[in-house]
Amino acid sequence: DTWCTMVDPFTLGNPNLLEENTLKHYPNPVQNTLSLETKEDLSYKLYSLSGKQLRKGQLSTGTTNLNVADLSQGLYMLRIENNKGNTRTLKIVKE
Repeated sequence: DTWCTMVDPFTLGNPNLLEENTLKHYPNPVQNTLSLETKEDLSYKLYSLSGKQLRKGQLSTGTTNLNVADLSQGLYMLRIENNKGNTRTLKIVKE
């Protein structure tokens, strides 16, 4: 799968944006394990900057650890979505 999006820096709001306090992620930059704390069940997809989907899965309420040790150093995009279709995309730096 490939995923691309255009980011408009002048957009003031997105009614389908997932609230920031729904998910905490750390550490960033990450070396081996990315911890994701969620307040609700979410799905995720991890993409390279070229748009290639590398991983996908489910996050249950609480803390989920995502092993990223096998990824090359660089920048990745983590797209999070809830069951209502609200999304948020996070920049993840892999050291």
